[in-house]
Amino acid sequence: VELRVYSYADMDVAIAQNAVDVVLTNPAHLIQLQHSNSLSAPLATMINRAGEQELTAFGGVIFTRADETGINTLADLAGKRIALAGLGTHALGNYQMQVLEMLEAGMEMPGRDSYLLTGPPQDRALDEVLAGRADVGFMRSGVLEDLSRAGKLDISRIKIINRQNLPAFPLSSSTRLYPEWPVAVMPQFLPSQHF
Repeated sequence: VELRVYSYADMDVAIAQNAVDVVLTNPAHLIQLQHSNSLSAPLATMINRAGEQELTAFGGVIFTRADETGINTLADLAGKRIALAGLGTHALGNYQMQVLEMLEAGMEMPGRDSYLLTGPPQDRALDEVLAGRADVGFMRSGVLEDLSRAGKLDISRIKIINRQNLPAFPLSSSTRLYPEWPVAVMPQFLPSQHF
């Protein structure tokens, strides 16, 4: 086994040239790679815990203040100020998942002037929403629950927009779920279909 560490751009080139067999990357990058290459579906992924439950996937959360009566559905997000933490519009769990849900609901993509980029950590988006400087916030699943457990958030102060009914997933999510740091393989690594 030979381990090679690449930047995203260099990894894209190595994959295009079939110079690697197994790929470990972040979920957003895997999605891009699967659209432009023949990478497999995730074969393995990082496992997180929510209490005693093991989680192999995560989602995105859209939230607002609980007392915000004018924001209850995805359609209500049009024209609203959105707090983004972390990598901003490059982040899967803090932006891309939520925007995909909006687009699939027939909404237009929010304009750049809609965003309030807070930088890390993710709870800064929550601070902006609670302070009224942003109407809604986007963050990855699990952060709100972690803040609540740590005594840093009274969860009754927020409401989740587009809450998904995911019985096997114990965290709030406004989006479908995506694999955590997936491992995928290139076609040349898969066993031959011919016997």
